[in-house]
Amino acid sequence: MDFCSKPIPIPEDYFLFQDPFSIYNHIKITGLYEDGTSEGELTIHPDSLNPYGIVHGGCLATLADTVGGTGVFAATGKPCVTVNYAFSFLRPALGSNKKLYCKAVPYLRSWDTVCASTARPLPTTTA
Repeated sequence: MDFCSKPIPIPEDYFLFQDPFSIYNHIKITGLYEDGTSEGELTIHPDSLNPYGIVHGGCLATLADTVGGTGVFAATGKPCVTVNYAFSFLRPALGSNKKLYCKAVPYLRSWDTVCASTARPLPTTTA
């Protein structure tokens, strides 16, 4: 995993897998690392699309927010909330993909007060 630290095993009963919001939005955390890096995926459903058949920007924001926040929690063991985020949509995420993948990497860590992460989409694979 590029420059990630040691993986953290994710137990089947990990409580964040029971998060109703993530379940409702078809989001699953797929990787956690000791340094706060995390990975996740969004399974695209018809309710993930806007009227033009493109994945809704809110779904992408939700994916990035969930993946980034889960990484911070896994690294610190402390609950966290998002303070701010910004997105630049450079091209559409087409609804023809089955899944979208995201990786969040912390670049500023003051675990007691703030953590800043960069969340980026990962290339999709055809499955």
